[in-house]
Amino acid sequence: MGQILYAVVNSGQTVSGNIDVSKGVVSHIIAPTITSGDLFLQGNVDTTSANFFRMQNPPVNSGHLRLATGAGSAMMTLAGLLTPPWLRLEAAVTQTDVRTFTLLVR
Repeated sequence: MGQILYAVVNSGQTVSGNIDVSKGVVSHIIAPTITSGDLFLQGNVDTTSANFFRMQNPPVNSGHLRLATGAGSAMMTLAGLLTPPWLRLEAAVTQTDVRTFTLLVR
C-alpha cells in the first residue's frame, strides 16, 4: 500500500522540516498552491541539519534536481528516484503562507 507523509514549509521560510522516508521510496509529491517557484529536494543520511544538501539530477553533477511547481496545485511523479533516508523540501521562493506538501511513499 504505502504511506502518506506531510511536510510543512512555514510562512516566511523556504525549507520544510525533516522527513523520514527510510521505510520506502517517494513516488509522488503533491504541492499545494504556493508562492511561485521551483521545488528542490535536500537529502541526508541522518537528521544533522548542516548535512542536508540539494540532490542532483542523474548522472552525477548534471544540476540540481528541480521540480517545476509554478504556482503549485501540482502532483510530481518521482518514478525510479532513489533518495537518502531523510529529506527536506526546499521552495525556490520564500512562502507567504504556511504550505503543506503531501508525499506518497511506497
